[in-house]
Amino acid sequence: MQDNIQTLLSKLSIQIIFLSLLHKKSSRISIQPISTPAKRPKYSVLDKTKIKSTLGIQIKSWKERLKA
Repeated sequence: MQDNIQTLLSKLSIQIIFLSLLHKKSSRISIQPISTPAKRPKYSVLDKTKIKSTLGIQIKSWKERLKA
């Protein structure tokens, strides 16, 4: 039964996307490159402190998740 629901939802999603693209009006955009690249820090990592404290969860390292 679950497979049938997933198949139905998949087909429904595809149809919704198809119909929305069919009725969408397009407009021209410039293909000029952006002259100012975004500034990025030399070293950055995702800080998970806020989500861990808000949801009260422990997040395993990516190495631990690979073993799971």
